[in-house]
Amino acid sequence: MTNNIYSVKSPVNVNTVGFDGKMNIADVMAVFQYAVTLHTEELGVGYQSVLKNHGAKWVISKIRFEVERFPENGEIIETFTWPLKPGHLRFGRCFSIKDESGADCVTARSNWCIIDKDSSQVMNTSVLKIPISEYLTECKTGNYSKFSLELTEDDLCYKRKMRLCDLDLNGHVNNIVYLRMALDCFSSREMKELEIKSFEMVYRKQCFEGETISLYRGYDKDGCYIEAKTEDGDIVFTAAINK
Repeated sequence: MTNNIYSVKSPVNVNTVGFDGKMNIADVMAVFQYAVTLHTEELGVGYQSVLKNHGAKWVISKIRFEVERFPENGEIIETFTWPLKPGHLRFGRCFSIKDESGADCVTARSNWCIIDKDSSQVMNTSVLKIPISEYLTECKTGNYSKFSLELTEDDLCYKRKMRLCDLDLNGHVNNIVYLRMALDCFSSREMKELEIKSFEMVYRKQCFEGETISLYRGYDKDGCYIEAKTEDGDIVFTAAINK
C-alpha cells in the first residue's frame, strides 16, 4: 500500500509572495494544489489517470483554511497532505504547511468529487480504487461555516470578465483564480489591516471564458462575507473570512 501522507519542501520566494512579502490564501492554495497533484499521481488517481480510465475530472467543492501566520519570502516550507476516508460522493483531503521549526503556519481541510467529463454529473467515490489501507482522521481546522448574510447591489465591489489565462486544464476558471478574485475585494491598505485567521470558500458553479462575474462584500458580527455571481444571478462561489 502507498503512504497515506505526502510531503514536499519548497522555497518561498518573490514568485510566491504578494505586495507585503508574504504568501496569501491564493499562494497557499497553489502550494497545496501542487502537493495534491503529486500525491494523487503517486496513488494512481491523478488527473490523466482519472480522465483516461474513468472519463472523469477532479473538482474541488469547498475548502477551509486556518492561519497561524503566512510564510514569508526567504523561508523554506514543507507542505503535507493526506486524504480522509471517502464518503459516498465526496473525497476529503487535509493540508498543512509547516516552517523549518516544524510549527504549523496554515492548515486546511477540503472536499473534492469526480465528475463525468461529458455530463458533469458527480460520480460515486467507489469508482476509484485508492491503494490506502488505513486513513488518517486528524484535520486541524474548524467546522465549515454557513453563509448567512444577504448581500445586495449596494455591496458590489467590482465586476470581472473571465479570460484565457483564468482557465485550467478542464477548460473552466481555475479555483485559484476565484481565490484571487475574492482577495481583490480588498485594497492593499485594507489587507494590511485585516488579520486573516480563517478563510473558507465554497465553489458552487463552474464558469468559463467570456463570462462576467460580479463580486460582493459584506460584514456582520462574525466576519466578512464575499459572494460572486454571474450576469444571470447564479452564485459562482461564496467565501467567509474569520467566521
